[in-house]
Amino acid sequence: MKIQMKTWTVSLFFALLPVFLLGCADSGQKCGGKLLALMPSESGEYTFQEVKLSTLNDPYSLSGGAAKIYFESLIGGSGYVGKVAQPRYTRSGNTCVPMDAASSMAISLYAQFEKIMMFEARLGTLDMLQWPRKVGLDIHVRSTDGMTHNNAHYFGGGDSIAVLPYNLAGVPLAMNPGVMAHEHFHGHFQAQVNARINAALPPLQDTESVFYSAFNMNVSAKPSVEDVESGNMLKPRGLNAFVLRAWNEGLADLYGAIYSKNPRFFDESLPMLAETRSLKADAVRFMPARRLTAMVNKIQDPKMLVGVSYVQGSYLARLMYSIALSGVETPEVFLVRVMRRLSEVPPAILADFDVKTIEFERILPILLKDFPLNAEACSQIRKTVSKDMMSGSFAKCTDPSRSF
Repeated sequence: MKIQMKTWTVSLFFALLPVFLLGCADSGQKCGGKLLALMPSESGEYTFQEVKLSTLNDPYSLSGGAAKIYFESLIGGSGYVGKVAQPRYTRSGNTCVPMDAASSMAISLYAQFEKIMMFEARLGTLDMLQWPRKVGLDIHVRSTDGMTHNNAHYFGGGDSIAVLPYNLAGVPLAMNPGVMAHEHFHGHFQAQVNARINAALPPLQDTESVFYSAFNMNVSAKPSVEDVESGNMLKPRGLNAFVLRAWNEGLADLYGAIYSKNPRFFDESLPMLAETRSLKADAVRFMPARRLTAMVNKIQDPKMLVGVSYVQGSYLARLMYSIALSGVETPEVFLVRVMRRLSEVPPAILADFDVKTIEFERILPILLKDFPLNAEACSQIRKTVSKDMMSGSFAKCTDPSRSF
């Protein structure tokens, strides 16, 4: 069964459906075999498709090998509290047809993560994360910028994704493949980069450390490197948390674009980010670390520095996406290369983490180690990095005697 639906009509469709708390089915008959899910086609149209979710044994409880889906649940330090979503269905033949908007969204969300799981199985990166993924729909949390709608978050502490309620006239975030892939990638960065840096950094020799020691508090209770709101921006460790945030966001955009095959995947859900987060925009030179350090004396507002991180992350995403399309290898092979290099980031920067502000561009030689640069890739790198990095890490691009 397929019912064509243009992208811009998706939110209108859900607005016309009643929304119930997910619970027991009312049809009186158990369904199975296939589920009706609203999914994007290759052309970008959203259609109701009969899908068989191979990792889900019971359609009445959205907990399977790919994901555990929660609805309007509480989230704590170790993840979600309570039962997984239990959609309401009616039966059409052997097909489970969702009876309300919440059920339909939850099913589509599970289907999204099953696709991501199959994608990673194809890439050979499935073992880099714990499965099933923990994902919440319509989670009522307030972000640091005050937003309570039209956003999604990854929580490293519980390795969980939260999709906030959506009320714009576009494709809901839970149904946007690029956005969900973006949030999923944060799990990779958390496991390979943030968690390892947190484990390796020594306690700071300051009054904060004395406080934690005096009360026998574990060092892990201190602000983690991903917690940019709580770090000391007047010290290198606090500023380098913003550098890590830029890398995390930029590479998540890269993952989302390659997975969804759409470098402008934000457009259809969050049009306010359409241009700033487009991966097809022109390459831009990274901000020098000295400028980031100087900004602290004028700004001293972590929210504004988070904005700087996102901008620098977009520059990284654009550069890496252009290299992925440079023709050296397929975008998916390039993505695997990047993901396999993540574990090399912590040892490369740990010695400097408490000493100086790390350059935003510093991650490039790590990720592109042994990458066979061609003229197109070199041209893009030249637009974004400093002269010192160009003549050092990417000397191959500047020496005419070296072949590509």
